[in-house]
Amino acid sequence: MKKVNILLMALVIALAFGTTAFAKNGLSVGVGFGTKFDCNSLGDTISNDGLDKIDDDGTNYGSAIIPENTLIAMDKLGYVKNVKDAGSITAFDFAINARYDMLNYLFVRTGFNYNSNFGMTKTSWKYDGTNGTVSALGLIDAKQSQTWEYSSWAIPIQLGLNIPISEGKYNIYMGMGITMAKGTWSLKVKAPAQAYQLFTGDANGAIDTKVTFDNFGVGLNYLLGVDAEVYDNLFVFVEMEYQFVAGMSKAETVKDADAIPVLGTNTMAYPVVSGGAIYRVGVKYHLGFASI
Repeated sequence: MKKVNILLMALVIALAFGTTAFAKNGLSVGVGFGTKFDCNSLGDTISNDGLDKIDDDGTNYGSAIIPENTLIAMDKLGYVKNVKDAGSITAFDFAINARYDMLNYLFVRTGFNYNSNFGMTKTSWKYDGTNGTVSALGLIDAKQSQTWEYSSWAIPIQLGLNIPISEGKYNIYMGMGITMAKGTWSLKVKAPAQAYQLFTGDANGAIDTKVTFDNFGVGLNYLLGVDAEVYDNLFVFVEMEYQFVAGMSKAETVKDADAIPVLGTNTMAYPVVSGGAIYRVGVKYHLGFASI
């Protein structure tokens, strides 16, 4: 399969340089909107894995962050009700860029993009009084929630190849480069008193805490896209940009005293994925100023 992809790429490049069609050289500016799926690769954590409490002896002892598949099973058993699941984090992307095309086939591009899920990834549930254990703990109709937030900004710089079609009315482009990016994600937990006796055995007080993790890093990127001229010097584009930027956060302190026994620690550090795949549509305007 890799050999086929290499051959196809070589064929496309050969066709590009074998045609007499030229792209519009010079400066263009663009704006785009898009989507980033499964931000920070937290989908499995939210839906299936959760976060286990770690005892001092290094053994797991129940779930400090309850996965959604566990809640769905508990719903069937009468422990909880009104489960609202969230799945993975999906962020909205906003991007601006400036691009300079030169030598008919090459371009350099830089820009700024920002993505955020705007606090919409929330798992919540109520405790059901039909289960005797829930009733004994005084949790009937008590509500609990786990809210995940994600945001990142990035400055990509790319050198690329543009393949013009029909005198540059249509273009296929691809590029590679580096990205400087900062990512942030957080988890806010609200839980009633005694709720974690069901999960970790801890007699907790009411919990309302938020922990935030962030990281700045530099990594590689690649870009694939197509554009089409819809009016004089005005183009629409569809593209996919992948940024390889990730790193470990610094240790963060858990400030809620009632949350510390549940987590089994007062400091936490987690990976932060600033990059990922972004699928984007937008418009760009060709200003000209060609000199190369």
